[in-house]
Amino acid sequence: MDNVPILPTFLPMSGRFELGTCGCILSPTVLLIHFYLSLITSTFHAGIIHQSLLDYFPHSGLDTLDVPFDLGTDEAATEYTHHATYLIEGLRQDYEYVLIILTDYSDADRGDLFVGADGSGCSAAARIDNVGLQSLF
Repeated sequence: MDNVPILPTFLPMSGRFELGTCGCILSPTVLLIHFYLSLITSTFHAGIIHQSLLDYFPHSGLDTLDVPFDLGTDEAATEYTHHATYLIEGLRQDYEYVLIILTDYSDADRGDLFVGADGSGCSAAARIDNVGLQSLF
C-alpha cells in the first residue's frame, strides 16, 4: 500500500528459457466443395468462407472446388455428370474433411429447389425428394 516492494530484488532464476522463433499449425486437409446453380451469377459467400478459413491452413491444407450444376434437361444433366467427374478425378489427395456448400434458390410458391433451365430456357424447379441430392454428389 505504501509502494514498498515485498522482495528487495528480483528472484534469481536458475535455468534457461527459450522462445520459439516459429510455430507450426497442424491442420487437417479440408476440401470445400461449392455446388451452385449455374443460373446464379453471384456466389461471393463461398469465396468469403474460403478467405476466412485460408489463414488456418498455411500449408495448402484447404482446397476449394466450385461445381456449377444444371439438371434442368437430360442433356444438361449429362454434361454436369461429365464435368463433375472430371473435377473429382483432378483432386490431388484424400481429405480428412469435406465441407459442402449448396447455393440454390427455391420456388416461392411451392418451396421446390430450382435445378436449372428447362428446354425452353425457363427456370425449372423440382421437389426436393425428386431432385435427389445424390445426383449432385
